[in-house]
Amino acid sequence: MITKHQRPRPIQNSSRMGGASIIPGGRIEQAAPVPVSNVMVICPTCKQPTRVGTHLRTVKDKTIRVRVCRNPECGQEIDK
Repeated sequence: MITKHQRPRPIQNSSRMGGASIIPGGRIEQAAPVPVSNVMVICPTCKQPTRVGTHLRTVKDKTIRVRVCRNPECGQEIDK
């Protein structure tokens, strides 16, 4: 949720009976998408949101990058 500041403004042709009505202004809470840069991965081992590091691992003569939890107490692989 974000907070948006909005000015009061008149509604045009609001049934033409009571004259012009006004949409109130002020601080309005509105749903908004979360930027991708603010999303964190949850480690399956320590169940905490964490930054992700990479380690190189050799499997069957191939080098593979593996994502690793950056939490100092954990350090386990995220991709198994």
